[in-house]
Amino acid sequence: MTDFGRRPGDMFKAAYDTNDNDVVDNASKLAGSTKGEVQNHTPKTHNHTESQISDLDHDALKIKGVIINDAAKADQKVLAYDSGSQRIIYISQAPSGAIIKSIQTGIITVAGDHTINEVDPDKTMIVLGGVSTDDINPGTPQVFVELTASTTLSVTAWIGVPTVAFAVIEFEAGVSVQRGYTVLTDVQYIDVTINEVDPDRTILNSLGGGESNRGAWFTPWAYLLNSTTVRLDRQTSSVTGTISWEAVEFL
Repeated sequence: MTDFGRRPGDMFKAAYDTNDNDVVDNASKLAGSTKGEVQNHTPKTHNHTESQISDLDHDALKIKGVIINDAAKADQKVLAYDSGSQRIIYISQAPSGAIIKSIQTGIITVAGDHTINEVDPDKTMIVLGGVSTDDINPGTPQVFVELTASTTLSVTAWIGVPTVAFAVIEFEAGVSVQRGYTVLTDVQYIDVTINEVDPDRTILNSLGGGESNRGAWFTPWAYLLNSTTVRLDRQTSSVTGTISWEAVEFL
């Protein structure tokens, strides 16, 4: 038999494949890479959609590192941070509520425009403590009040010197105010269309009224007929009269 140049150190299966699986027990390289290169290789990036991942668990115990305490979890509750326990907890959502920003009060004894501290007319309501005049006519006082500008409360009197006790209440938030100065001509009442409100959260203020014929009786009142209608009413329909009013919805 020809000698193929056997030299000391030749590989024998008994030495290098001790488990007889036809694979060398140790190799210095794998597909051209050393063991260290294989162990320290940069991991491959894999992109998968959620539908391709099984047993996906979205349940999180923390939000930005803060533990969620779900002991009070229930329908219509919201999450809020509790500084006492340093946990995020479930609480019942509070109603928005009307937040009062300022109240101005006073008594006016002359008709005309009167300066008040600036307010937001869309968030301000007028409350009358009473109106009168020095006129001795047995009819009701022919006086009404309007918020005509952010700094102006106007008082109108058909005859005599008026006395008006008032409060101007401005809200920070939580209210919506619609107002008007409506003329009634030869009708006892008139319906005025307003932006839709919740009748269960809305009050109608009558801020007084008057008429061209001072000798007639005139008792103005206002009420919410439905969610989009204010009815302005009075005792008589024979003369032209005016009514000042406000629809205040608490949000």
